[in-house]
Amino acid sequence: MDLNGVVKRQLFLCFEMMENLIRSAPDSLWNEKRGGFVFWQQIYHALTGAQYWLRTDTKEIPEPYCNLKLYPELEHDPESNLSKKQILKVLDDTASEAESFFDRYSSAQLLLDSVLVHDITGLDVVLMQIRHLQYHIGHCEGILREEGADVPDWLDIVEIESRT
Repeated sequence: MDLNGVVKRQLFLCFEMMENLIRSAPDSLWNEKRGGFVFWQQIYHALTGAQYWLRTDTKEIPEPYCNLKLYPELEHDPESNLSKKQILKVLDDTASEAESFFDRYSSAQLLLDSVLVHDITGLDVVLMQIRHLQYHIGHCEGILREEGADVPDWLDIVEIESRT
């Protein structure tokens, strides 16, 4: 497997863990403010950030649900709520953006400058997104633990490979 495949596999494990988190979050907690933010807003923030950074050009991308005041940069509490189904759609769109990113960049091209910031590489972009997604997954899992809710399992590459 090449570099492109390795980092893609790790990023998509984050997406799978995010999906497990969304599906397992209790409905009673979904729209509640915990740990400083509305629960789903953190997930939305992480996913829209990944969509932004995983672009393959500098064209602006429309914010999902831009007609609602959701504040994906976490600068305010959202004025509307998103359902799990809506957030899962954002996750699917983010995964599609990531697929395009990896289709566009070979392993060697990942080491070239990012199209958005020329002081970092495409590989930096992917690794930044993995770290950012995992930060918010961990924060949300901490909230689930405090609430006494079930926490999805950590996904490890060894376990994933044994499923195939």
